[in-house]
Parts: sequence; C-alpha cells; structure tokens
Amino acid sequence: MLQPFKIAVGTSDEHSVCDHFARSSAFIVHELHEGRIVSTDIRRRGTDACGNHVSFLDLLAGCSVVLCGGISENMEAFLTTHGIESVVADGKHSVAEAVKLYIAGKLPTTSRRSCICH
Repeated sequence: MLQPFKIAVGTSDEHSVCDHFARSSAFIVHELHEGRIVSTDIRRRGTDACGNHVSFLDLLAGCSVVLCGGISENMEAFLTTHGIESVVADGKHSVAEAVKLYIAGKLPTTSRRSCICH
C-alpha cells in the first residue's frame, strides 16, 4: 500500500508547468493516496518573494516532490536538504498531464536538470 504524499507543480498560469522553478507564481499541490489525487490546493507566491529560498520552503511545506521545467543548482540543493525532490520535466506539459504522467512513472525528465543562473 502506498503512503499518502504531496506533490507540487510550479506554474505561472495555473494550467501549465512553469519553465523555471523561480518563475513560478504559484504551486499546485496535489495530495496523492494509492496513486490517486485526493485533494488539490493552490499556493500562491507573494510578489516580494523573488529569490527568497525560505519563502519557497514555506510554500512547499508537506510536499515530497516538486515538478518544474528547470531549477537552479542552489535551489535544487536547498530543497534536497529539506527532503523535497525536484523533478525537471522534459518539454512542455499541462499541470494535469505532468501529474498524471508522474503518477504512472512515465513523465519524461531531462538530464539537464539545472540551470546555473543563480
């Protein structure tokens, strides 16, 4: 039996996976239980939170995984030290599609996981 866990998806329009973690204006958080979504919450960033690692940690509280389109090495390391795995999707995906593919173990990811912009 799979344990419940939460997965966050970075988005800038609440429909598609944002191309870069730090550009996400919100995170759509799905609670999963036995491979099914049991609840969904939208956590929006404050406009004054740019580059603030702690503010991201607050938004991702309780999440085990965050899906995004790119992430800096520093942020990836920061999240990892706080028990949050970052998964970088390869290509453009809607939030719903990315979560569905992730649950099925079929989300295409990229080995070019990180940018070096931060």
